[in-house]
Order: sequence, then C-alpha cells, then structure tokens
Amino acid sequence: RPPERPYRTERASEVRVKPRVQRIEVDVPIDAINENYRDDGDQRLQDLTLRSSNVDLNTNHLVGVVKDGKLILVPLAKAVQMRPKMDFVGQAAATAVKVESARTAHTPSHRAGTVGAQHSK
Repeated sequence: RPPERPYRTERASEVRVKPRVQRIEVDVPIDAINENYRDDGDQRLQDLTLRSSNVDLNTNHLVGVVKDGKLILVPLAKAVQMRPKMDFVGQAAATAVKVESARTAHTPSHRAGTVGAQHSK
C-alpha cells in the first residue's frame, strides 16, 4: 500500500495472534469518508482484516532500540507482510448465487408440462 494511503492500524478494533500457525490478524476500520469508498447500503462490512504472510529474508536485518542510553540490537529472524483478507468477496459471490438459485427455483419453467411426458404403445 502506498505511504500516502496507510491502513489506520492505530485504530485497530481487534488484534489476533495465532502462534501455532505463526499468523497475525488485525481488524482495521474501513475509511468510509474516502472518494474511493462506494456505499451499497450494506453496513455489515465495517472492518477490513489484515492477515500476515511470510516474507523471505534474503539479507540479515537487525532491530534496534535505545534503552538507558545503550543501543540494543537484536537479529531479525522472521518478517511478515500484512495483506487484506478478501474472504468477504467470496461470501458476497456465494450469497449472490444463493439468491439467484432461490429466485429461479420459484419461477415457473417456460416448458412446464412437457418434461417427462412419454407415450407407451
């Protein structure tokens, strides 16, 4: 994501750490006051979940902090990139398929009465 459009992680509504699968998820609010936001009247999607994905470390990195006037350096063993979890796209598509199936199930067929008509001799 470009630096001029950061995720508002300081306003995260929830953070989940999953040590067994080595994953982090952060729910951040969607910026509805934005020219790129389209309101479909569906208020269910208020947060966007960012999920960590592993990034290969091709070099040696250190993380440093100054504590009590001393510089403390720690080697970085792992790095992750936070990406949007797009499950809501699949859920919306599945809902649309269900709605369409329900609609067509209640619509009479144009060929009603002709299916299965067989004459025996």
